[in-house]
Amino acid sequence: HKAIGVVGFCFGTWLLSKTSAMDDIDFSCAVGCHPATILESALFGGDEVAMMKSVNMPTLFLWAGNDSEIYIKEGAGKKALEATGGQVVEFGDMLHGWVSRGDVADKKVKRDFEKS
Repeated sequence: HKAIGVVGFCFGTWLLSKTSAMDDIDFSCAVGCHPATILESALFGGDEVAMMKSVNMPTLFLWAGNDSEIYIKEGAGKKALEATGGQVVEFGDMLHGWVSRGDVADKKVKRDFEKS
């Protein structure tokens, strides 16, 4: 079996998480920038935390300061990612979308863009 990694931005983090949770595709690992897994409950009527607990791969989420709080402190999303070997890196000064559309003329955005 070949190793397959996946990267998602915003909505793409919901997609990679949902796909992994459903066991449709056997991803080896994932990176999600400014996660929007809240779509599971807000848009699709599901349970965001239950979905994240079903993710079965190491996943790294790059969290922005206005993203879902389940990924910080002792949040259920953070615990779910850590249970499969993943982690959350917090970028509390950033706003959702900074990796793909942040203004790198801003020193803080440039700093965290380069770090990510």
